[in-house]
Amino acid sequence: MGFPVLAERKKALAVLLGGMIVAALAYRFLFLTDISFWLDEQISIGVAGEGPLYCVPAALRFSGHPPAFYCQLSIWMLLGRGDTWIMLNAIFWNVAAILTAFFVFRKRYDLLTALGATLSLALLPQMLAYALNVRMYSFMVVFSLLVWHFTEKTLGSNGAVLDAGTLKRDMRWRMLCQLLLGYTHALGPFYAALHGLYALWRARTAPSANARRAWFKYEVATGLLLLPVVINGFLRETQHTNSADMKALMDMVAINFFSGYAGMGVREAALLALALGFITLGAWRDRDIRRLGVFWVALPALLLLVITLGLKPILSPRIWAPFLPFFCLALALSLSRLKTPGILKAGLAAFWLGMLVYMNGAFWQQFEKPNDYHAVAATLTTETHKGDTVYLYGGPTAWGTLRSLLGPEWGSVLDVQAPANSRWQRVEAALGPALCARLRLCAKTDRLSWQGRALVLFQSDMTLRPDAARVWLVYDAADDAAAQKRQLKQAGYIPQAEDERGRDHLILYIKGAVS
Repeated sequence: MGFPVLAERKKALAVLLGGMIVAALAYRFLFLTDISFWLDEQISIGVAGEGPLYCVPAALRFSGHPPAFYCQLSIWMLLGRGDTWIMLNAIFWNVAAILTAFFVFRKRYDLLTALGATLSLALLPQMLAYALNVRMYSFMVVFSLLVWHFTEKTLGSNGAVLDAGTLKRDMRWRMLCQLLLGYTHALGPFYAALHGLYALWRARTAPSANARRAWFKYEVATGLLLLPVVINGFLRETQHTNSADMKALMDMVAINFFSGYAGMGVREAALLALALGFITLGAWRDRDIRRLGVFWVALPALLLLVITLGLKPILSPRIWAPFLPFFCLALALSLSRLKTPGILKAGLAAFWLGMLVYMNGAFWQQFEKPNDYHAVAATLTTETHKGDTVYLYGGPTAWGTLRSLLGPEWGSVLDVQAPANSRWQRVEAALGPALCARLRLCAKTDRLSWQGRALVLFQSDMTLRPDAARVWLVYDAADDAAAQKRQLKQAGYIPQAEDERGRDHLILYIKGAVS
């Protein structure tokens, strides 16, 4: 991982590391044999499925995140809506993120350091998890790396040799990448601001006054253009979980780096401590490592800790995504520049990579998505009767079930919606019926028919008015549907059977039956 070896062996080592990167990338395609989409992925597919023209209003209606990722996915889905094709979009951006990491690291550091950092990134189990989720996290990594690249190119030591035209072009590319990063996630402005802080630090010592002036101008413009995302996030009170404590935070760190979907164990804690220890030792002696460690390891951790525990609960391992490559780079540089014998460095690097390979094997054994809508659909297919009414919790639970029951072309998430809750009723009233219809924000129906069964979408503050003898309630564990359970019991429906499929619950109610 950048450790010194005899000159004649460097080429062989580079080939070995490069071959391991290729193998790690190929490993991702093995998961295409059994594809399922969980709740968050159904949001991506549902919003993007509205096409390039309507994915923006669909994102505003159904997602707490801005629409950049959904827009590119909507273009991708113009060529197909099958499970494999959609999953390939996630793998495409994941592979692109890893290759981009190598490209930008190699521009600044030696070949072995760039290969070592890239291989670490490719082997992180959470990076593998991003490849298997149709979400925006690999997409964000690509543009986070490119913002960093253009910051280093324009404000780093080589900035003085850039002519005015090249400087202007690169600043514009940096701004575009920063905007794409900002318009991809609810925390996008936070990520963009961290890149801005890093650029401010680099601008202090930038060799070109023209570069400093150009950066300031484009940074201000970027901040202004990101205001809609900030406003949207505060108005919607975007959050990722409703609990935040120190143990949960430590679990988040371990999940993010090493465990995929599992919590922190002894091996994860030990490996994280080892990696941070090496970065700390490297930062003690080396300015490059110190800068990477402060801005891309310590500062994000501190700010996310403040946000998580102090302001609002946004605890999620995925919010670390844009910083993962720089963690790997800091570690690679720390091992490369450690003042120890070469054989010891080789042993430490081999141990680190060996542990990551081992954890990839463990990931293969334990990988399972939280929701299984294929299983939900199978239960409904075998257990429901003609004349039954199936209430599906509106949003991704309903979309995933309908996609599995009726196929990828089941319908439109904008046309088939649960009745709007009180907040969205106020939004619709403010927009007016004409604009609401033009943006397709108002539902055409809340139900579909399937083989003699009524499939009805509902939401948390909706009152159910069933008229069938048998009623099914399908909901995600995070939604509870407590109000609807009470309503059914008050209407004389008695729960007869309950089935759990991952996070999804299916309850059969029969009117007037004896439990």
